[in-house]
Amino acid sequence: MSDIDDDLEPIYIAGNVREIASIEELLNREGIDYEARPGEFIHERSFGSVFQGIVFNVLEGQADDCRRRLVEACFISGIIQRSREC
Repeated sequence: MSDIDDDLEPIYIAGNVREIASIEELLNREGIDYEARPGEFIHERSFGSVFQGIVFNVLEGQADDCRRRLVEACFISGIIQRSREC
């Protein structure tokens, strides 16, 4: 893992092409650098089935602001909350 990977934080997982394109458009419009990688998520309405999606990562220092912007744009279901360390 490179040093830049250590500074990235996941903020959103998108489960379909339309959602992926919309998240990319929002982040690009806001001038936010991001990385998108394949990831898995559990779909509650499908009895806990695991699906593939795209995880959007941003620099740690931008993560909370990006989550706020996503919520303001009505992207809520795929928000990945910051993990709390004990």
